Amino acid sequence: MRKDYQKHLLNKMRKILRKYCRLACDEVRQQWGALDTIDGEAAIEQKELEITQDTVARALCAYGQKAWIAEFGKGSLMDKSTEENPFLQDYLRNNPDVNWDRMAHNMAVVGRPYGYYSDIDGNKHFSHGTLKGVPIETWYGQPLFTPIRGKHIISNILEKSGLIDEMNEEIQTAVMDILYELVGRFPKEIKIVK
Repeated sequence: MRKDYQKHLLNKMRKILRKYCRLACDEVRQQWGALDTIDGEAAIEQKELEITQDTVARALCAYGQKAWIAEFGKGSLMDKSTEENPFLQDYLRNNPDVNWDRMAHNMAVVGRPYGYYSDIDGNKHFSHGTLKGVPIETWYGQPLFTPIRGKHIISNILEKSGLIDEMNEEIQTAVMDILYELVGRFPKEIKIVK
């Protein structure tokens, strides 16, 4: 039976990518767990992306308020540029509970208008509206809603932990193993008979 080397290689790649994405997710969860100063939910999972038949790709997908704040920050210290925070514009366009008064205060936490609103996790909160538009990161010199600088946990794990280098090494080894197997199947000697 003839071996399908392309399929064999793609399956090895899938296995390697799954392994390293799982390791990255585990490390992210561990670091999120140590952040007791950030409220909210945080979840991360990996998904296989279907691009083409001969392409192997996975994505890490993070969800929740704690995940968002841990990665991009909160209030006046939040990452504001599209390069630093590629999801901010989408959040601003699509979230009905955005506090637009923050725009006038460099995204600092400010009081909300009167009424109910939901946080990123969908939890309902109520504002009396008395501090609408007033910056409340500090109140009479005391921290109230402390701004948080983005910790970039996910990107740091992917870029600086060495996981990518380890994964690339394992991929190279898998490719070389298949090449050696292929070369081993070629005839060692060719005879030309007249």
